[in-house]
Amino acid sequence: MPATRRTRSNNIQRHETVTNGLTMIHCRHYPRCDYYQHSSAQARNTLFKHEGKCVKQNDSKSFKHVILYRWRTEENIPAGLAFAQLIYIQLENVEKGSTWRDVEHLKPGDDLKQVVEHVIDNAQKIIFVLFHGCLSRCADDGDFFRFEISNALKHKGRKRFIFLLFDTTTEELFDGLPNDDPVLIELKKNMESVLIVHASLEKGISNCIESILQ
Repeated sequence: MPATRRTRSNNIQRHETVTNGLTMIHCRHYPRCDYYQHSSAQARNTLFKHEGKCVKQNDSKSFKHVILYRWRTEENIPAGLAFAQLIYIQLENVEKGSTWRDVEHLKPGDDLKQVVEHVIDNAQKIIFVLFHGCLSRCADDGDFFRFEISNALKHKGRKRFIFLLFDTTTEELFDGLPNDDPVLIELKKNMESVLIVHASLEKGISNCIESILQ
């Protein structure tokens, strides 16, 4: 049986609102690809599920900025998608083609892990979009946001890290999480050594953009 592939335009249900003069798309539904419809073990091993996307291999273009984030809250609210989109639109308005975000650049059939590793390896700045509860599943070795964070942290000292905290604090982010997890320990250590930018949809994100472009 051939692989089932879906495109965002055909499968996403969304409505648009305007916040701070920007159009924000709220994702309401994103069906998962059926990972197990691929006919061979080899095909299945090259495909990864990522919060609604089933992807394989992409182009090798390099980007100045890479935005890493978790799509949704534990209540399935697309907060990460909304926050990351605001940042992406503003950065693209300043310099078109400078910023990578999965929703805009991943295509059905792309090798998700290879693409993410490549864009992180070749980016100048790594932007972490963080909100309350976004790290709750990062203690799981199979969590994809953990994979992204872990790969980014390998470049400590060689790339600029920017942590954008939306309506939360560092203490709230790590509250209740394991204090012996190596990835979370390293993440918190890095957050203590760089400038953290606090933002909210009510106050706007101009301070975030200014910090990223410095």
